[in-house]
Amino acid sequence: MNVTNFFLISFLVLTLIFICLFSGMKMQQSKIFNHLDVYYISEHKKLSTSVFDSDIDANLGIMEQLVGTLVKYGNHGKYEPYLAKSWSSSNNNLIWKFKIKNNLFAQNNEKIDAESFKVSILRQLKMLSSISNENPFSCLKGGANHTFEGIESLDNDLIFTFDRPPNGLIQFLAQPYYGYYSDIDYENEKWKDPRKINSSGPYEILRWINDKHVVLAKRNNWPLNIFNSPEVVDFEVLSENANIRYKGSEEIIFWKKFDNQLEKTHRKIVSTPDYLFSLALSPKASRFFDSIHNRRVLKQRFVREIHAENDLLDESSFFVKGFYDNSNAGLSKLVSQIDDDRYEKTKEVLTVGISNTTSDLVKRILTKSITQALFPIQVIFKEFEKADTQLNFKIKNNDIFDIRIIG
Repeated sequence: MNVTNFFLISFLVLTLIFICLFSGMKMQQSKIFNHLDVYYISEHKKLSTSVFDSDIDANLGIMEQLVGTLVKYGNHGKYEPYLAKSWSSSNNNLIWKFKIKNNLFAQNNEKIDAESFKVSILRQLKMLSSISNENPFSCLKGGANHTFEGIESLDNDLIFTFDRPPNGLIQFLAQPYYGYYSDIDYENEKWKDPRKINSSGPYEILRWINDKHVVLAKRNNWPLNIFNSPEVVDFEVLSENANIRYKGSEEIIFWKKFDNQLEKTHRKIVSTPDYLFSLALSPKASRFFDSIHNRRVLKQRFVREIHAENDLLDESSFFVKGFYDNSNAGLSKLVSQIDDDRYEKTKEVLTVGISNTTSDLVKRILTKSITQALFPIQVIFKEFEKADTQLNFKIKNNDIFDIRIIG
């Protein structure tokens, strides 16, 4: 499993599904929608409930509903407790404690508590053939020799002890792979049936129509359900040129741009865009982003260009909190709107670090966000090789690029 890809895809899929299904985005709070149609536009061949396929983008659409995780990326643009009631870390970030909520049960009434979650996540970690340095569990006590003795349970606390501070632990714990799975779904360390799962999340499988079409039903005895989440979710993978078959529901979600005409009785909710990513703004490479004003201008112009590219409902539909720097300077000031959206003339050329997966769309949006008429700024894109350890160290310390695209 490519953990890096898993991390990036998770940001893309988890945001919209959690917002739409659990927080009732743009829904009237007093109304309960009994049926929700979700279309994922992809050439993906086959849906699967297997934990080993949970990093595939289309599968994440259903796995997020079927697997309970300690935390979720919520409607407020931040990670929030889910199966966990709360979490805390020591001052040196070497010990992390997650207090598990009470009265949690899987679909078969199997109790979910700190001890059973420990068993589940230990199984998942030991099944990984290797753990990359980008995975925070590589820092776990016993992670190097695959024993993982740094995971313990005490009362109803799940405790992680690390040899060095982990990077991105909360983001990884929001991924379905690190959620709660039952023993009954495994046989000889292999997934029994890719069409079945003992749900530990808010929904369970109602009907598996075919390998591209699954119907989920809300678990009415699940204590973490929001009252206005739909009773039934009809999830279907469609190709780009597929014809929509209307099933009578009022709410439809599309994962990608889909230009087919909708019936007037349907409301289209456009999902999180494909260009979900973070930008690392360097305070070192050129001094351009030493200016808080320039940081705020980039954020405001970037949001505007996103809206111009896609008919998004609001800013909460995509990730804008990813504008960060290693020094964490001035992050809170990026939120407010500013009247003057012109950059200060501090540099004629900005160098942007990209990977070989950065799309032309991403580059176009960023170029539009930077370019201005009064003092033209040239944008140069340079690809960096992640395998180059020495170069990667300089990149992470923001010594090379003015902006680095992550994702």
